[in-house]
Amino acid sequence: MNRWIKSITGGLLMANIVIAAPDGGSAWISQLSEKQLTAEGLNVKMLPGKGALLHLEMEQKKNLFPTVMIHAPEGSWDLSNFDQVSASFKNTGEAAFEVEFWAVGAVGWDAPVSSLFLEPGEQGECVINLQQRWKGGLVNKVDTRSIEYLRVSLKKPPKGCRLEMGPVFRREGDSTLKKPVGYHRLQLPAMVDGVPAAGLRVKDQLPQYKGTALYHTLYLPTDWEPGKRYPIIIEYSGNRWLSGPCHSTGRPEGSRMGFGMSEGKGYIWVNAPFVNPKNNTLALNGWGNVDATIEYAIELVNHLCENYGGDHSAVILTGFSRGAVAVGFIGRNHDRIADVWLAFHPCQHYDGDGYGGAAYESALNERGPRIKGRATFHTDNGHHEKLRAMFKQLDVPVIFGESGIGAHTDTMFLENRPSVLRLRKWLAEVVSGKPGTFSVSGRVTDANGSGLSNVRIQSGETHFTYTDADGHYRLSGLIPGCRSVYAAKDGISETRKLDLKKKNISQLNFVLNNQ
Repeated sequence: MNRWIKSITGGLLMANIVIAAPDGGSAWISQLSEKQLTAEGLNVKMLPGKGALLHLEMEQKKNLFPTVMIHAPEGSWDLSNFDQVSASFKNTGEAAFEVEFWAVGAVGWDAPVSSLFLEPGEQGECVINLQQRWKGGLVNKVDTRSIEYLRVSLKKPPKGCRLEMGPVFRREGDSTLKKPVGYHRLQLPAMVDGVPAAGLRVKDQLPQYKGTALYHTLYLPTDWEPGKRYPIIIEYSGNRWLSGPCHSTGRPEGSRMGFGMSEGKGYIWVNAPFVNPKNNTLALNGWGNVDATIEYAIELVNHLCENYGGDHSAVILTGFSRGAVAVGFIGRNHDRIADVWLAFHPCQHYDGDGYGGAAYESALNERGPRIKGRATFHTDNGHHEKLRAMFKQLDVPVIFGESGIGAHTDTMFLENRPSVLRLRKWLAEVVSGKPGTFSVSGRVTDANGSGLSNVRIQSGETHFTYTDADGHYRLSGLIPGCRSVYAAKDGISETRKLDLKKKNISQLNFVLNNQ
């Protein structure tokens, strides 16, 4: 009897996959259960007894990287006593295409891959070397003690392609992770469902998106306590890109830069989504809707400051690949969103390199001036002469750090590389000194001159504080320019306008009269 497994894309017919057990042999994986399979853009059909493990057939709508994942039945496989994983593939269709075979480990690690280009009728073998490492890698790409799934993906395949996959084999050999003397690597926490708590990374949603597919990840540092304030790192991920050697899901939980920057302590770390507003889903490639993505970011910062002790004056924006471009293209798209940030950290791409409409001219002449003297740290972007010229023309502070990883990945932030240590030092100095920003302070009183406590003082979308018991306040992290500052309590408010000209302003006092 044939049984169909529903695609996670809601039944969109992208390909048919037939599962069958081979006759005998010494294969490691020769048959599968339904629970072990997850398809993205695929329907899966189990058909035992036909000799092949998988058969893929593209139909209808094109997909950049159609894929099926074979999950370990007990959470993960320990392959530290094996140095290769292999499987044969045969092109049974009429068009040539490339297949890629991955071994994917625990969160925080990269995935070794083997690629194979097949002409029609051609058969070949993908052999994953479990000891693969990046050109500038200090250790293997993956800790083989915990391989969570194998992935088969097709790279931008033509319509109508068909593929058969044979059983999976593994070769004995030592792939144990060997660390150089003095090597240290952070253990990235996996995203879980649950209530936010210190040291936990959870799947979180803004209240208005409860019950939808739109979410962000939220990590509260190990030293988090209610009632205290913590700087915030907002991070954007790269695109969904399954093209060797880059294994990126495009999802918020795939990001890791902010954890490496903070070492998991002292900072709230959040991976923000790119938003598809029509159906409230994640945009795994591209920006989704730019305006919706921006509004989500603003609401997210307020959510963190109101509910988890986020410090509005110390919000750092970072991102990798697509996310690196987003640091400027999204983060400085207009004055409202540009006002939110204290500093910027793009990695491996930059606003102005042309991706997704991020033209050099608009980056230089429109979004660049919105930096307004705040700090920027670029990782692995120093070889771009046009970028260096941009910052020279803008005349704003910038540091270029080179990781030496020699690959398109953000794994290096979990290590103690010199560039990462320099980045962490920069981050601490930026949060402490808040370069390029200024403060407004004063007192709020009633008509009789008595100080009013718990008055909300706000300027811009996300910068707010409350007066103390005597009515005093200090609002920090404000960029220069014409601003409105308002004081409000119990339905009574007063607004003051000022021109913040690169210096702190004191004695900006308010009188709230309830008469």
